[in-house]
Amino acid sequence: MKDYYLQHQTRVKHLSKVYYERNRTRISQVRKEIYLKLRKEVLEMLGNKCAHCQEAETSILHIDHKYGDGYSERRIFGSLFRLRKVKEQSSLYQLLCPNCNWKKRHAKNEIKNPPSKNCIQLREEILGLLGNHCEKCSNSQKECWHIHHLEGRGTQDRKQSRTQEAYYLKVLTSIKTQEKKYSLLCANCHEKERLRLQC
Repeated sequence: MKDYYLQHQTRVKHLSKVYYERNRTRISQVRKEIYLKLRKEVLEMLGNKCAHCQEAETSILHIDHKYGDGYSERRIFGSLFRLRKVKEQSSLYQLLCPNCNWKKRHAKNEIKNPPSKNCIQLREEILGLLGNHCEKCSNSQKECWHIHHLEGRGTQDRKQSRTQEAYYLKVLTSIKTQEKKYSLLCANCHEKERLRLQC
């Protein structure tokens, strides 16, 4: 099989591409079904609740690498391969709700690409204007707070802004002109709201 592939590599790649284009929807659906089934198995293996606060809403739980290697793994492995790896080496992983995961990242300095001093100042001003607590559950732990776009356009906003500072300036201008586009949510409530908007 390997020898055949090496001898007909170009043709095999072409046929694979054609097959994928013709069956894109079905392939995506099958992959999603496999992913959800495997994720459910992993969650059950790891206890189906946050290891710290016992949050049991499984749709929002994160599979956390206990020793902070999750970021590197996500960059290297696809989602299905990583779930299989978790099943094989489950002692290295735990379930955390988004809030507890963000608190862990701050406590253990796992934040990738830390913000500049100017960004920190802009964010502080935004948080103050948005009330300094989660709008839905009143969570007052700053490391858990997320700026939420009420129409679900946060990712698009950040991409269009290109830099973190430009994004914060855009949010700040919107708040000061009372456009009412943004609110402050803790990571748990933000994830629940994101899933709701996807439905």
